[in-house]
Amino acid sequence: MGPHDALFAQLPSRELVRLMQTCRLIHDIAYQVCFNPTRLLSPFFGDKEQVDRFRQIQADTGTLISGSTALQFLERTTYPGSDLDLYAYIAHSHNPAAFFLDNGYVFKPRPTQKPDVFDQLDASFEVPHRVFPYPSNGIVDVIEFTKGDKKIQLMLAKASPVEVILDFHSTVVMNIITHASAYSLYPWSTFVTKRALQVGYSMTNREDGRKKYIKRGWQMSSTAPTCAEFEEGLRWVGDRHTWTLPLELPAKVSKLDFATGNSWEFYPENEIRGTQLGCGHPDFCFSYFVADIPRYRARSMVETAVKKASVAPQGTDIDPDIHLLQILTRYRETRSNIEH
Repeated sequence: MGPHDALFAQLPSRELVRLMQTCRLIHDIAYQVCFNPTRLLSPFFGDKEQVDRFRQIQADTGTLISGSTALQFLERTTYPGSDLDLYAYIAHSHNPAAFFLDNGYVFKPRPTQKPDVFDQLDASFEVPHRVFPYPSNGIVDVIEFTKGDKKIQLMLAKASPVEVILDFHSTVVMNIITHASAYSLYPWSTFVTKRALQVGYSMTNREDGRKKYIKRGWQMSSTAPTCAEFEEGLRWVGDRHTWTLPLELPAKVSKLDFATGNSWEFYPENEIRGTQLGCGHPDFCFSYFVADIPRYRARSMVETAVKKASVAPQGTDIDPDIHLLQILTRYRETRSNIEH
């Protein structure tokens, strides 16, 4: 540990962010010490070249880092024996799986899984099923890889991985790391007041997860804390309530972040509902979980994005995914302006 590590370790996240805003030099030093994705991922993948390869795969497939891994990154702490928790749309799961095997990881099938990882991925895609002990509605399978004492869990989402994260047991773990940015969806309650809102129904496995974070210092509440990030209304990844931390990008990796197309609202009993966009459509690489968009309007958005891409001048790098993200961005900004 260097001198800057020791200094920054004494600062709570809120004060560290404020310090980073005082000058460019402090910002750059704090970023390299505290919020460096290479430092986070190199224990799993080795040198920076391999980490950059993984982040390119994240950009290409929409694979997200979440769970305790993302929380530790933003809180600047380490939980002993933690795995690397990844979430991917099942249709794009082959690329990250191949990367793990190339890096010396071994697929560890459960008794009900096929011995070959790619056969299992194909089987999961054809016959999706809910996986015990993961009670999320969006997870269809969990693929585990090991290498020595390191373990990677690849959670396969039937649609948008963000939907899975929004169905976690509580808001304390609703944090995301994409190839381009790290996001905390409920930063004030997570890092300042240390209160988490319980989400969804009661199940033994959800209660076990909540108890784990109670032991780590968070309070669990069945009612929303009184702070702005829990106000009624539309929320989306990267909105004004989100702690958004841009990450230094590897060379030639796009900064465009499709995770920001996802939105949500809480309903009675802390349940999240929404509509899927782009899932299973042959013209889209990414899918989105969006709140409060009527089905007819969602269908119109998809059709408009496909049409715009089809009439774009030849040679332009504008595909339906980019058009759909732009449409979603305009929609949420318009609604936000009306509400506020």
